[in-house]
Amino acid sequence: MYKKGSKGWLKHFDFILLDMICLQIAFLLAYVIRHDSGSPYIVPLYRNMAIFMELLDIIVMFFYETLSNVLKRGYFREFAVTVKHVLLVELFSVLYLFTMQEGQAYSRTALYLTGVIYGCLVEAYASENNARMTAIWKKILRSRMSEGNRSLLVVTTKDMAEQVVHNIRENNYERFALSGLVIIDDDLCGTKIAGVPVVANEENAAAYVCREWIDEGFVIPATDVP
Repeated sequence: MYKKGSKGWLKHFDFILLDMICLQIAFLLAYVIRHDSGSPYIVPLYRNMAIFMELLDIIVMFFYETLSNVLKRGYFREFAVTVKHVLLVELFSVLYLFTMQEGQAYSRTALYLTGVIYGCLVEAYASENNARMTAIWKKILRSRMSEGNRSLLVVTTKDMAEQVVHNIRENNYERFALSGLVIIDDDLCGTKIAGVPVVANEENAAAYVCREWIDEGFVIPATDVP
């Protein structure tokens, strides 16, 4: 498929924001549990750590792609990615404290509690198969997928066309709007397959693409079903 461009990991800005909020809640709760009361943000050491961990959270998301396929992941995949993300944040936090020579002053209990609470919060909102916040949000996003804001032209064969349309509709994570079908092994122009109009055949496909506005094209070989 030819793609004009992609927003990449930034298209999941809502998940990034929720993740950062969870991290700060975990950081605050861990401090209160360890020290019984007070605010970590009035202590320079903990305030700096709070800022660093937020930056670190974004860096881990970006370089380790922990939000990759977030809408498609099942429970076990979600759990594995969550554990990996939390461990990386904790590991780099320890490295930061060691580098800044502040490990002795920073509570190890607070650090470990932050990781545990953070992991629990992330898993609570990110799990595909529970009824918590992200599961609801994922359903909302998926319900909006059918709206489609980018036109997609599918090039395929007559026998595969209906299954291709079905699969794209079921897995339309990029929110495409099916603008038409090009059937390369038969002349079915003017008909519809699974509700999608056949707009061209092999001979006039190039002319159609030049004439009409198409954001992306998806070519399905005869032996491949998406």
